[in-house]
Amino acid sequence: MGEDSVTFVPGYFPDSIPQTLLAQEFAIVHLDCDLYEPFKASLAFFYPRLSPGGMMIFHDYSSGYFDGAKKAVDEFAATIPEQLALMPDKSGTAIPRKNRAA
Repeated sequence: MGEDSVTFVPGYFPDSIPQTLLAQEFAIVHLDCDLYEPFKASLAFFYPRLSPGGMMIFHDYSSGYFDGAKKAVDEFAATIPEQLALMPDKSGTAIPRKNRAA
């Protein structure tokens, strides 16, 4: 991707959203929030802005350490048509790929 295509936004979500991101569409979103409220807010913000075929990467989904991350993702996953793909990594990563537009 290169550094020109990546934006790192540190801070507590959703307070850290820069105004420049409000009208953006995203191909890949990597969420590593750990806590329920920022994870839930991140999902609500990014999923509608995710391009068709785009992917969201949920860090710590099934790590066993961050119950809030799993709870937020499970609630979110129940509302979307896509399925989560679970990665066999130490962080319990889960990835949905947004359906392509019909």
